[in-house]
Amino acid sequence: STPALSATDTHAASVSTPALSTGSSDLHLPDSLKPYEADIQDAAQATGVPANVLAAQIWQESRGNLGAATVNGGNGLQDAGLMQVNSNTFADLQNKNPDLLGKGASQTAAHDNIMAGALYMKEQLNTFDGNMGAALRAYNSGPNNVNLNNLSDISKTGTGDATYVDKVMDFANTIATGKGTLPA
Repeated sequence: STPALSATDTHAASVSTPALSTGSSDLHLPDSLKPYEADIQDAAQATGVPANVLAAQIWQESRGNLGAATVNGGNGLQDAGLMQVNSNTFADLQNKNPDLLGKGASQTAAHDNIMAGALYMKEQLNTFDGNMGAALRAYNSGPNNVNLNNLSDISKTGTGDATYVDKVMDFANTIATGKGTLPA
């Protein structure tokens, strides 16, 4: 079973990545994410990013809408798909990970978009020594905009949602435990 994450852990510098669940999924997914459960598990296994965290990010980024698209205020690029990955980041991840995102991979295909988001999270976790809160802040605001003393601080560039880390961690707990409800 995937352990729950404490909301207070999001601000600690020593947050570690929880263990992944093995075997059949024990995620408590909202209906709109259920079609992507195998893709989420596949990306979690390939990257080591917990499946409940990936599912929580998908919920926060797109609510499970594969066609979701927004313009990123930080770089002006269009973020697309379930994990809201932009084309430059996707291409970079594709070059670094041809085994997981081959030439035929598409930013708008569910499996590939989830894998790209998971690979980007893995990069951020490595950059921030396994600190899940910092990795989530980097995912949302960019790796150069992380204040390790205050993960809600987006004042450097104003990019991202100040409540992103707390929301995703709360959603990850709900998805892991089945306790609580996700907002619409």
